[in-house]
Amino acid sequence: MANSIHNLLSRNLSGVYRDPQRIIRDVDTLLNTSLGRNLRPKTEPLTSNDGSVTPSVLVLHGTLPMVYRNVTYNIPIDLYLPPQYPQCPPIVFVRPVSNMAIKENHRHVGRDGRVYMPYLHEWGAQTHELRELAIWMSSLFGSEPPCYAKPAGASRVTATSNVASSYGSSISQRPPAYAQVTQSIASSYNPYNAVSNSNNNGSREAEEQERRKQQQIEKEIAEANLAAQVAREESLREAKLKAEHSRLQKNKNE
Repeated sequence: MANSIHNLLSRNLSGVYRDPQRIIRDVDTLLNTSLGRNLRPKTEPLTSNDGSVTPSVLVLHGTLPMVYRNVTYNIPIDLYLPPQYPQCPPIVFVRPVSNMAIKENHRHVGRDGRVYMPYLHEWGAQTHELRELAIWMSSLFGSEPPCYAKPAGASRVTATSNVASSYGSSISQRPPAYAQVTQSIASSYNPYNAVSNSNNNGSREAEEQERRKQQQIEKEIAEANLAAQVAREESLREAKLKAEHSRLQKNKNE
């Protein structure tokens, strides 16, 4: 896989990235994990929310698995590596297919499908990488899935890309800044069976049930965040151990 990525960068993206070896390393590491095995590299221009267009960049196109209520679902995504990567974070979009829609008021996904999350917001070139990003996204999406199946006959919402021709047309508005993303949750959400609350009679019993569901979801999100943090710390610990082992081995050989 590393060779194919190298060939893609050399053939189609020569001069786009300052550190192509870092690109190859990060992408190859992700694609060789269970979270990245359904992603495929390709090239495509990136259109920003302000309308500016970059030259073609590397895109990882495919699906990311998540586990929701003990069932695994695959979320369609496009993960763009901007020319400034790794100094700048990746740009990720959820790409709902024709029978799916973006969940409104999602914590981490804007109306156009762009992903906003702490890991991206706090991105650092020396401390963050694609494999950990996939772990965070899978955990957060498993706590609060970003897509749901539209009812039969429903019109498609404006939630697809302005940068991926295979999924839709230009976005109609910019997504909110990360700090402005709403914190509300639709507590009746099921990822592949949209549930309507239109028949809720506003009774105290229904309100209490909704409150309990809200608390449960918030608890699950907190647990997912903790699990992702533990995974990240473990990954960093393993990297440090490998580096120390390499250093000792080098000293021994000298």
